[in-house]
Formats: sequence, C-alpha cells, structure tokens
Amino acid sequence: MYITVPNNNIVERYYIINILFHEFLGLKYEICVANDEKDYTVILDNGRKLIIKDSFFNLFPTPLSYLSRKNIPTAITYADNSFLSMEKMPVLFGTGDLEMCDDSIICGSDLFAGAFFMLTRWEEYVVKERDVHGRFCSSNSLAFRFDFLNRAIVNEYTEYLWNMIYYLDSTAKRKKHSFEIIPTHDVDVISCWHTPFKDIKRIVSYFLKKGCIKYGMENIVSYIKTLVNKENDPYNTFRFLMEYSESLGLKSYFFFMSSAEYFFAERDRMQKIADTILEKGHFVGFHPNKGTCSDRIVFQKELNALNTVLKRKNTIGRQHLLKFEVPFTWRIWNDCGMEWDSSLVYFDKIGFRCGVCYPFTVFDILERKHLQLKELPLLAMDCTLFYYNQLKPDDALSELSGIKSTVRKYNGKFVVLWHNSYFSFENRKTLAVYKEILKESYLDSAR
Repeated sequence: MYITVPNNNIVERYYIINILFHEFLGLKYEICVANDEKDYTVILDNGRKLIIKDSFFNLFPTPLSYLSRKNIPTAITYADNSFLSMEKMPVLFGTGDLEMCDDSIICGSDLFAGAFFMLTRWEEYVVKERDVHGRFCSSNSLAFRFDFLNRAIVNEYTEYLWNMIYYLDSTAKRKKHSFEIIPTHDVDVISCWHTPFKDIKRIVSYFLKKGCIKYGMENIVSYIKTLVNKENDPYNTFRFLMEYSESLGLKSYFFFMSSAEYFFAERDRMQKIADTILEKGHFVGFHPNKGTCSDRIVFQKELNALNTVLKRKNTIGRQHLLKFEVPFTWRIWNDCGMEWDSSLVYFDKIGFRCGVCYPFTVFDILERKHLQLKELPLLAMDCTLFYYNQLKPDDALSELSGIKSTVRKYNGKFVVLWHNSYFSFENRKTLAVYKEILKESYLDSAR
C-alpha cells in the first residue's frame, strides 16, 4: 500500500497517517511525498485508489501557520453514506461528499485533518480561556459547541476509512482491538483523619454548612471508631477497590501524589499500601500536582520523591485536577521517561475529549515531533458527575452507560476515575454507581 501526500506539513501528515493506518488499523504502508499532489492518495495492493481530499494542511504551507484560533471550524458538515458506522458523521474539515468509480473512491471528508485536530488538541493551545484552576473547559471546545463530545469521532473516522479500503480491496486485513474496562484511582489523600486539630476543623466545617449536619454527625462517629480501631479510616478503601476489581476479573490502577500534605507524614504507610497493591497484581503510578503541567523541574522533583519512597520507577499516571497544557504537559511526561498519561477528559463533562477510545502515541505540535509517550484517554471522573454536574445516581449511571456502549462498539478502553476518598459521607451514593458500571462492563465483555 502506498500513500502519496502533498509536499507541505509533512511531519504532521506522517503522524496522523501513522496513527490511523498503523496504530489503529494495523496496516502496512509506504508514504511518498509528491510536489504536484493536492490530496491524499491511497494506492492499494490491487491498484485501486482511495483519494481523501485535503481541506486543511494545503491552506497552510508554512509550518505551524495553522495554529490560530481563526482556523478552528465555525461550522461543521455531516457525511451520510453506506461506508459509515453511524449515520451523519460530523465532518470538521471538508465535505460529506463521496464519489465512487469502478476502481476508485474520492472522499470529500478530510479525515486526516479532523483526526489530527482531535488527537493533538491544538485547539486547546490556540484557545486561551481557562477556569480558576487554569484548566481548559469543555464549553470552549468545538465538540461541546456542536454536540459531539459523547461521540468517539476519531473512531468513526477510522471505521469510515477502513470500510472504504475494504470495499476497494476485500483481501485487506486489519488490526483487532479488544474491549477493556480500566478502573483508575487518584490517591489525593490516604487518610480522612490526620491530626486532632485538622480533624476537628473538618468536623466543625460540616456543621457550619447548610444541610450538612447529618454528615457532621457521621464524621464524629467515624472519627471515634477510627480512633479506637473499630473500623478503617473512611478513605482506606484500597482493599475494597482491589477485591471488587478482582471479583470482576479486572485490575485497578492507583496513582499517588508526592506533593500532598500527607506525603512525608504517611510515606511509610503509603509504601506499605503500594507494596500490597503490587503484590496483588494491580498497578501503581504517579499523580503529579497541578503546578507540574508546565514545569518540568517540579515534575521531575515530585516523580523522584515518589520513586524513592515506593522504591520503584513509576512510568504511568495522571495529572492532579486534570490540569493539562498542550503540548507542554505531554512534552514533560515524555522527557521524564513516562510511558503513558491518562489525564485527557474534561473536568466538567465526561466523554471523548480526544475523540477516541484507543490509546495513541502523542504529538508535540510546537516541536513538530512524534513523541514516545502514549495517551490513554480518560472518559469519566466521579467529581465530574456528582460535583460539577450535580447528577443523581441514576442519571450518572445513564451517562456512563452511554459512553461505555460507544467504547464497546469500537472495542476500546473504558477508562474511569474514582478517587479512593469518594465513597464516604455525602458521596456514599456513588458507590452503587461505581459497582454497577464496572459489573455491567464486565458482563458485557463476557458475552
């Protein structure tokens, strides 16, 4: 298979072709750069051709000149034909037109530019608005504005591409993906109860909040029972999380902070917890604080501290508060020898921030480099559902089930985040949602 591309933005074109053809579809190909080429031409082994119209990179022949807010689409079109896995696929660049001949297909949807837009998140680099914590909000995204945040459109593009290739050459073979549920847990705090002064301050704060007297009383009872060793600290949910995952044939991932207030006081306990997690066959990783998203020195310092305490090299994890700056955070993770990050879901909306439910190798848009680091897209967080969106358990479960159904359709990775501390007191009702979404995912995958 040969793919000819225009002679501009070559690094960017190579990257997105590699992701779609190699990482997602598992197809072998060679790329040829042609000075007189205007579009992408895929020449299959049987000589037939698939032409993808270029509606983006040819407009910006100077490297990086596409990086402007004005180049984000202000409108989108929809493709609707028999090659699509879903009706009316959102087309970010190009048209929904499709021309078919005996030995060729001409596709008006610039699938490469659309996938590049979603996977590299260059939108977040050119849009500067942030929330009080410095985070990019879902409402500033194209996916939110045009209501496709709950659709894995890069997966849709991949299926569209494959269906056209297979139509032209039915001997082609693609990579097989497998559905997987991946429960992850950010360990912001190990213990609810730390010192008498702080513990009393916490309890009093509930009594000062309107409607929280019940939770204040529960805090008092929990504090006393924990103090006299009648029950575990309410945030000590590690054994439960592991045992529940094991009962469903799953593995949990626990990401620890090394900049949290508890770190030095409880590092011995944290080490024991991490050792137990690893002994049981689960996974441990790094949870760098929010200030590390654009500061490599601080990131490396925190990583070294965690590696020292846990006596192991940690190469996976997630940013605290999901604070992420494109492309700097990816660059830092990559340069510090990390294998994969799983930060990219919006803090205020669940769904497909990157438009995909497959892990993928990331791209540094400013240095124009295909990095070693992979992104494992996070799709849902407990705080998003119950704090930012204030959903009731049934509504949260419904939203999660919708996302999970999409992931299952593409045999992707359903990655969810539930903090170890998010099952007690006012958040107790989230336990049923957590257990149900994992159980349902497990039963689905066993069918």
